[in-house]
Amino acid sequence: MISNSRVSIVAALALSLAVIATCAHSQTPTDSTQSATDVAPATSPGNLLHGGPMGELLAISVPRQESELQRLIQEARGLGDLAESEIQSSKSIATEAEGRAKIMKEELEVTKARRDAAKKSKDKVAVAELDVKFKQQDREYKYLTKLVDASRADADRLQSANAAADATVRSLELELQLAQKQAQMSDNPPPQAVNEYRTVLRNMLEAQSNAADQARDAATKRKKLVSERIKQLDALAKLGQ
Repeated sequence: MISNSRVSIVAALALSLAVIATCAHSQTPTDSTQSATDVAPATSPGNLLHGGPMGELLAISVPRQESELQRLIQEARGLGDLAESEIQSSKSIATEAEGRAKIMKEELEVTKARRDAAKKSKDKVAVAELDVKFKQQDREYKYLTKLVDASRADADRLQSANAAADATVRSLELELQLAQKQAQMSDNPPPQAVNEYRTVLRNMLEAQSNAADQARDAATKRKKLVSERIKQLDALAKLGQ
């Protein structure tokens, strides 16, 4: 935070400069032959730009070092490859769990039919045994359904992670291209070079926006996966009850 004394000094300095400028202007004789169009404005808009329009263009986004970008590109590619390799595994787990859940559902129906028959025959011992068996099978069935949901969520998450990695690689490659073009820029680049730089810059910014969207989607899918894993864990805990 700027102290009050410093603010007072800055204000006083600004006032002093204004007074000096006013005095200097009042002491300068007026040239009646000078037209209004020949007089330059007191403050030129160009004075507010750091290095002029070209300097502002270069300052819109300062690319990182090429070595750092190369490392990040390799890391993003590695994450994408890892996600892609695990997608099929998650899908296979979901398919296998679906098969087990289908079998367990059929066994539930059989046990329920046997229990209903025991109730009709008033076989209390059989009813009690079948009731215990039915409840255990029901808990196993519910666990398998949670395993299916979690495995599907994992596959979705991996697909989103792969898409996010690809989008990140694209944005980093464009940032690397921007860094290389900036390094090739002369002090007074030709219009074609400036236009090419501006095009790459725009493409990079759009790619970064897309990468951010993909990363947000991947984070949402990961949150859903965690939620499904918690449900799976809760269902598993009930198997021993």
